[in-house]
Amino acid sequence: MALLPLVVSMMLLTSIAGCEHKQLNPSNTIRYVEILKTVQPAVLYAQVGDEIRWQNLNDEVVHMRFLDTPNWEMVICEKGFRWMGLRQDSATIKPKEFVSLCFSKPNTIRFNVWMDWENSQKNISPTLTVHVEKRDKAHQ
Repeated sequence: MALLPLVVSMMLLTSIAGCEHKQLNPSNTIRYVEILKTVQPAVLYAQVGDEIRWQNLNDEVVHMRFLDTPNWEMVICEKGFRWMGLRQDSATIKPKEFVSLCFSKPNTIRFNVWMDWENSQKNISPTLTVHVEKRDKAHQ
């Protein structure tokens, strides 16, 4: 009986860790939003199941935030949008690293990137857009 609390704790820890790193990219297609002094492209088109990566190519940390909270029920993969196990509508992206999402249904997300979070009134990108469209039947 002394082992029961240990076993239950390990099972709980495993299930939390497993949920935190949910990675499923059924299309195996990666679409990139590249962050340098500017963010490109201003409008990105992806298909359901594609992984959308916000890639920080700077030597400094950047911060990105969605204008509206994504519908997390449609997210089938994610990296970098959790803090203490809870999903966030923003992410801090370290130099040369990325955050990503995949969606299970068509969706449009709008976001901004702050190049200097400490001076948030300056050096902010214009509002950018990702359109996730229905998967082309030729690529299913």
